[in-house]
Amino acid sequence: MKIALLLALPLATCALAHDLYLMPAKFKAAVGDKLVISVHNGDSFPGSEGTTDPRRLKDARLSDGTPFTDFRMLGKATHGVVETRTKGSVYASLYTEPKDLTMEPEKFAAYLKEEGMPPVKHGKEMYSKYAKALITVGAPDPGFSKNLGLIIEFIPAVNPATLQPGDKLPLQLLFRGKPLAGAQVEKAWVGGHSVVGRTDNDGRIVVPVETAGKWRIHTVTMEPHPDRSVADWQSFWASLTFENAGAKTTSQTRE
Repeated sequence: MKIALLLALPLATCALAHDLYLMPAKFKAAVGDKLVISVHNGDSFPGSEGTTDPRRLKDARLSDGTPFTDFRMLGKATHGVVETRTKGSVYASLYTEPKDLTMEPEKFAAYLKEEGMPPVKHGKEMYSKYAKALITVGAPDPGFSKNLGLIIEFIPAVNPATLQPGDKLPLQLLFRGKPLAGAQVEKAWVGGHSVVGRTDNDGRIVVPVETAGKWRIHTVTMEPHPDRSVADWQSFWASLTFENAGAKTTSQTRE
């Protein structure tokens, strides 16, 4: 399991392997709310294990174009504020400026194995992370399926916020606007974490949603860096966070 492996590795590895994701103060809001959006960094979902320098956070906004303001590092997370101006299903999103990291060969190999990537020649890596969180302002609408144009992102085929425990969430993973096949997808919920599987040839995967509450979907992919004078590899991390609907009654619960 991810946490067990990370505890055995030095901090340099852990700093890279941490997932970055967005946690709104609430996933259901009203028009005009001043909503705190927290940037979490870590593997202990839904908590955060470290801050992110606000100067590295780029294009932080809602899907209607409203920007985040007043980013601050407080406690173990970085927090911004945004006003919800549009009804429906909207996304909060941002990405991080690329950052370089060099690991020793055995640590690099362990990192690749953990994240389900094929073994490649050891080298310097640049990494950037792309995060989105689904917020329902008023009532849900088709905005949940909007492609934000991030370099890497999950596109849900059904509204994650309306899922009941026992439902399944079909997703498509896009990388540079095209389906990404063979990517290892992981899910986390309060008190749990597991590997779901790998995306098919069309970049699709179905994620079981067993419980009510907050969820994170995560993946990472790597490719050779186009400028070897800068780095050997570049990796791109994607996360999707949401809160699904409450539990069904006993008579409605799926077997």
